[in-house]
Amino acid sequence: MINLVSMTNLIDNWVNPRGIKRILVVVLLLGLQLLIGGVVYFTGGTKFAYLHLMYFPIFLGSLLFGTLGGAVFGAAGGLILGPYMPIEVALMTMQPVENWTIRVVFFVIIGSLMGGVLELLVNYLKQINTITFYNTTTNLRNRKYFENTNFEGDKEYFLALLKIENYSKAISNLGYDVTSDIIKKFASKLTNIDDTIGGGEVFHFSDNQFAILLTQVSTEEVFKDLSRILRGTIKLEEAEFYPEISLGISGYTKDTIELIKKAEMARLFARKNLLDFYLFIPEVSQRDVMNFQLFSEMPRALKGKEFYLCFQPKVDVRSRRLEGAEVLIRWLHPDKGIIRPDEFIPYLETTTFINKITHWIIWESLKAINLFRREGIDINLSVNVPLKYIKNPAFISSLKGFSSLGLPLHKIEIEVLERDLIEDFTDIASAMREVKSYGPTFSLDDFGTGYSSVSYIKKLPFDKIKIDKMFVTDITTNRENRDIVRSSIELAHIMKVTALAEGVEDEEAFNILRDLGCDYIQGYYLSKPLRDREFIEWCKDPNSDFSL
Repeated sequence: MINLVSMTNLIDNWVNPRGIKRILVVVLLLGLQLLIGGVVYFTGGTKFAYLHLMYFPIFLGSLLFGTLGGAVFGAAGGLILGPYMPIEVALMTMQPVENWTIRVVFFVIIGSLMGGVLELLVNYLKQINTITFYNTTTNLRNRKYFENTNFEGDKEYFLALLKIENYSKAISNLGYDVTSDIIKKFASKLTNIDDTIGGGEVFHFSDNQFAILLTQVSTEEVFKDLSRILRGTIKLEEAEFYPEISLGISGYTKDTIELIKKAEMARLFARKNLLDFYLFIPEVSQRDVMNFQLFSEMPRALKGKEFYLCFQPKVDVRSRRLEGAEVLIRWLHPDKGIIRPDEFIPYLETTTFINKITHWIIWESLKAINLFRREGIDINLSVNVPLKYIKNPAFISSLKGFSSLGLPLHKIEIEVLERDLIEDFTDIASAMREVKSYGPTFSLDDFGTGYSSVSYIKKLPFDKIKIDKMFVTDITTNRENRDIVRSSIELAHIMKVTALAEGVEDEEAFNILRDLGCDYIQGYYLSKPLRDREFIEWCKDPNSDFSL
């Protein structure tokens, strides 16, 4: 099948041919001109229209050899139809000298002009080809080239897709000039690994993403060697760069788009699970396809009001009074029924649709606060917001809009996960302070499960920490977890923030947390997450051990 790559390769192979191909093309064109000369002679001479067939080889000479080629083949064609070609064969009437001389000059001019125009056109097409199919930094073929590649034969291929994960850090710390040098040296390393991996074609898909099409049967040992080589040090003039690589590999499929998709799935799986590389298997695909199918339905679900909010109470341990509630999103799918949050939230957080969902959750929470107030329930509501979204201008714009409407943003508590990666505490702290200027407070969710607990509450303006339920659920039987909870509460108070324990399931755990000085609790001991009307009924239950 002819495609863009095939056409551009054809042009590259035949325009300005070299070596034996050049001689062959010249012989063929001269032979074609002689053949046309024969046709003109046997059809009656230059008096008849067949002489115009000579424009065809002149055009080909112009296309293949440019201006000079057009002039040469124009002159050759003119001479073939010149002094020895009768104007009328039947009468053997020869042409006047001025007749064929003018024709030779005309053919040369036409051939030269065609050659010049076609030369410009071919050079322009080559430039377009370079811009379209090659990376300007490394001169390697790009993703579009790969997508238009036709695989031939029954060879077994593998596509190794890799990404330099610390590329953005290198830009911020070293600058674009140095990172451009890194990319060039990394590309050079890729193009020189044929002996190790048994041959392969290298592609530069984007700034920090490369691909290698392995053209021979590869084994796990080959992939291990490839992974090791890719992670080798890149030496710069004044420093060394250690590339952090995520590598995914997919077996051959005739659809290049599908091949890239599978390799990308494998790469993401390797990155998520901290593997040196990962070879695509169908199970990964099935899970990602399911996630994608759910994601594709989310806009419709949001518009169709399939999402709804539940509220899980939080109480003050000392006063046993209701302090607030955590807002939890639920999805009632028309065909699949209730879809658990862990089936769509993790995938949702990797997409830009999280912006719309977060906006919707805060908007519905503010509406719920006013609903509860009308029922005599004046509480705070906490919502989960990805840390990376805190800096998003769209989030700040939403808060400004809510504030301009007079909505009770001071009743909103924003929960962020400790496990969210922070590269710049100063930047995040500034963004959090801007958010707090509109009224919301902040709590650190899943406290104790990450690696930077003290740094988070020391460097960022949190008001509360939530001790993860993995330490709380067995606090009545696990001495070690009880000590962790005690230390967390003490640390919170030293840092002048309050402490909430989630996952409290019985009164014994409640009493232990009260004795340890915990400020607030949340869990099934109080209630499971409830819809708004159920939550209102729970708050007003006269038999409850807890009060408003």
